This record gives sequence, structure tokens and C-alpha cells, in this order.
Amino acid sequence: MSFFKSAALLLSVCLLQACGTVSNRYASSTISPEMMESKERALVLMSAGAPASCISTSTFLIAHHAGSGKTVDPAVSIGVDAYTHSSEFPDHHGLVSAFSLAPGKYYFSPVIANPMVRSIKTPTFIFEAKAGEATYIGELFMLQSCSLREQFAVRDEYQRDVNQAVANNKALGQKVFVKRLMQVGEPIVR
Repeated sequence: MSFFKSAALLLSVCLLQACGTVSNRYASSTISPEMMESKERALVLMSAGAPASCISTSTFLIAHHAGSGKTVDPAVSIGVDAYTHSSEFPDHHGLVSAFSLAPGKYYFSPVIANPMVRSIKTPTFIFEAKAGEATYIGELFMLQSCSLREQFAVRDEYQRDVNQAVANNKALGQKVFVKRLMQVGEPIVR
């Protein structure tokens, strides 16, 4: 292999490694004291993960209003197996995420971050946010990384996820999270 091919290969690997350092926009460390103390909004804690990270068909969860199906504004988009995030877990790729929502019923639907892939039938995972409440809605675990089948399991990892959230934001240790796990909803046919 020529010097230039070797240098190009090394540069490509270095650039891909740097992509793994993008921070989680919804990391528990980003939760402000105002968000924690709000009586008008809900604080939601969850995790999402998969056996490994993925590049070509990375999956994200998008939050929608249950009644209208409209995307939550500002958008809540949680990475599941996205290679752009470093994992918080030693045994699989995943992140703990926390965010604030107005009270109401919502659902997550997975989206593959590849413009060449279009899902025909998308699962939904329903949850409720109550004003002034801190809620743990579970881990949404994608059973196979880089999968076009979008098969998920809702898992109860309450202690692990709360411990990780508190490790990232000590102030969350003062909150009591009500456990109300996501429920599998009707799939969306597009």
C-alpha cells in the first residue's frame, strides 16, 4: 500500500473516531434547576440502546403528541444506536436521556437516519408526562443494531438509569422519579 493510501486510511479512521465524541443533547447533566423545580412541566428520564452502535442505519426516537401526531416542539430526538454518541454502558451501546415536556400524552416512533431508507410500518411507544412530576419511562432497547426491522423491547432499568443520571447531575439525586414505563402502541403505517 502506498504512503498516500495509508495516510488517507489513517485520516479516515481518525475522523470516524472523532464522530464518537458528539455529546448527548439530552444528557441528564443538561437539566437545569429550573427544569427540575418546574410545577408546570414534567421532567422525563429514560434510556435508549442497542447491542452495538451503527453508522449506515442509525436509529433515533422522535417524540410526538399522542393526540395530533405532531412532532414535539422543540423536537426531542433520542439516539438509539447512533455511532455519533459514546455509550454510557459497558455491555451495550446506549445513553440515559432527560428532557422537559408540557403535561400530556406522547409517543416515540423510531426513524432511521438514512435518506435512502423509508419505514412503511413504524412502532410507537406511548408515555404520559404530568405537571410537576419527574417520571422514569424505561429503556427502549433495539433488539438488533443497524436493523431495518425496528424491533424494540421496553425494559425496566430504573436503578441503573437513575444512578447514571445522578452521576451526571448530582442535583437529580434530590428528585424521586415515578416509574411509569412506556407502553407499546399501535404502529403507524406510512
